[in-house]
Amino acid sequence: MATMAYRAAVVAALLTEHAEALAGVCAVAVRVTRDPACDQGIRLQMSWSLPWESSVGQVARAARALGLTHLLFDPVGDYVRVSAEGPVSTSAGTSLVEVWDYLTGEEVDRAAAALGLALVPGTDPVHVVVADVLRLTASEPAVA
Repeated sequence: MATMAYRAAVVAALLTEHAEALAGVCAVAVRVTRDPACDQGIRLQMSWSLPWESSVGQVARAARALGLTHLLFDPVGDYVRVSAEGPVSTSAGTSLVEVWDYLTGEEVDRAAAALGLALVPGTDPVHVVVADVLRLTASEPAVA
């Protein structure tokens, strides 16, 4: 139970310390396992939105705020899961944190074309640098 209390404190600190970047969070999952190798940490689901630039942009902004440098685009069936994961330190402690959202329908094709990715179900996930995504989604100005 101490681990759950610790994780809850980290979640509260995350949502407080990164309130602006995490404004789109619609669900928080805190999972604690007995096997540290299987620990899933804290998962923050962003609220799904259209167009793809909005959905992917909010994941990228949250990832940047948390110090995560890459997004993973994982084609699964008829949707693509977009996520960033890594250890994040807060005033309450450090935990593995994942921020994620998904794309469906035509938005998958639009994102793939804009990002120059092959997002085909059954293929390996694709890693993309957060800064590149932020520039393409107009979430960050281009560097001169």
